Amino acid sequence: MFIHQIDHQIDNGITEAILNTIDEGILLVSNEGIIKGCNRQALEIIKLSSDQVLGKSYKDEMWIATTEELMPISSEQFPIATSIKSGSPVKNFVMGLKVDKVSIWINVNTHILEIKNERFILASFYDISEPIRARRSLQMLTNQLIEKDKQLLIDQKFTNAFHYASIGIALVTDTGLFVDVNNSLCQMLGYSKEELLSLNFQSLTHPGDLEIDLDFVRKMLNNELDTYQMEKRYYHKNGSIIWVLLSVSMVRDPYSPMFISQIVNISEHKKLIDDLNSNNIILGRTSGELQRRVNQLSEFNQIVAHNLRGAAGNIISLLGLMKDSRDEQERMMYFPYLEQSSKALMDILNNLIKLLHVRLNNEPVNQEMLNINKSIDQCIYQLYQEIHSSKAMIRMDLQVLHVKYNKAYLDSIIYNLLSNAIKYAKRDTAPIILISTYKKDGACYLDVADNGMGIDLDRFGDQLYKANKNFHKTKNSHGFGLYILKNQLDAMNSEITVESALGKGTKFTVRL
Repeated sequence: MFIHQIDHQIDNGITEAILNTIDEGILLVSNEGIIKGCNRQALEIIKLSSDQVLGKSYKDEMWIATTEELMPISSEQFPIATSIKSGSPVKNFVMGLKVDKVSIWINVNTHILEIKNERFILASFYDISEPIRARRSLQMLTNQLIEKDKQLLIDQKFTNAFHYASIGIALVTDTGLFVDVNNSLCQMLGYSKEELLSLNFQSLTHPGDLEIDLDFVRKMLNNELDTYQMEKRYYHKNGSIIWVLLSVSMVRDPYSPMFISQIVNISEHKKLIDDLNSNNIILGRTSGELQRRVNQLSEFNQIVAHNLRGAAGNIISLLGLMKDSRDEQERMMYFPYLEQSSKALMDILNNLIKLLHVRLNNEPVNQEMLNINKSIDQCIYQLYQEIHSSKAMIRMDLQVLHVKYNKAYLDSIIYNLLSNAIKYAKRDTAPIILISTYKKDGACYLDVADNGMGIDLDRFGDQLYKANKNFHKTKNSHGFGLYILKNQLDAMNSEITVESALGKGTKFTVRL
């Protein structure tokens, strides 16, 4: 259900494998707030079917949310809404969710995805109902104990609660000595009761947490605080570290003030948080890899559509000429051109498929020694109909005949520059195109100059290599040629410069 929603922009098997390694629920939400996709874990967590989720807005009244303090959360405060408005991710947003009489607590993270120039929000979440409910129960118990601590000290009920509580409880002097401890605390820290009563809390506290704890103690002794709560680390008897949630209240006896410490082992919860952060990092990397592959496939689609258009159009034109011709000898004259154009079409496809494999697997772009004259001849064959109909004159001054480069890229660069020179010729003026190669400062350069319409660089110079940009009202101009060319040159660490003026032609110079 999730793969289908992103229009098969990446390999379904890869996507399915990625999603099946993620324990969190995943929602893909459009920039308009509509849920476009979800994974199986998401449906299991929120106890809904795909029909109840897909196509729904995050603003739907079925989503009832609260803060951890049970305050209502409006749909405009949802992490998805925040990311849509700000364009930024949201991390570790805790919220209660009630859907169709089912109440859960979830931790939500959002990520921004760009797919085919459309922005989506990728929301991941996991169920934290158990630790939240445990913490709320503990807080309720803490509040009850704070309110009744004086009474509990003189009441037998406190003795039972103290000794048989499932959490660790200790009575501690104002200097930190343990006066009494329950069995749960002994088991938690690995000490016997007699051993703990000979120690103080300072000796068991991790140095990184001790000063914070002591500062709270000082404030309570100075009547600045009634209670405090903190996460801290204790040393187990075996030397290992235990994370605990410490809640402290105080019996304010002027002669012997006493602290009541309630201690909950949250090591598993902390491990869960660490695992979540690790998974978030993995998910972030996965999202980046997903976006990279989507971009590569999108670029490949543009290259295929653009570069095959000329070769396929040339074949169609040649077939049209053969069909219209009544002279058998004239028809036979077109066969070599048709054969060459068909071969060029297959070469383009094969080279692009190899290139796609390289890009998707993040491999270095293959380079080989290429005959520049042969690449130019191939492009001339592909553009035969355009050259013939425009009466274009192509001149060559090739001082360098061979260059080490990627074949698909070199053919595409020459094709785009040559087709643009023909396409943007001045009206009623036959194109004159000069293709030159030469060496300069140890580098190989390719120039393609024409006598065409030219470009207003003052007006359009900063838009020259962007997608969907046309600078002349010309038939069959789609605005992708220079965009594709620039991306290919960047992939090869090559450079391109342009000299042009309206009505005076254009010269592109490429450092190969």
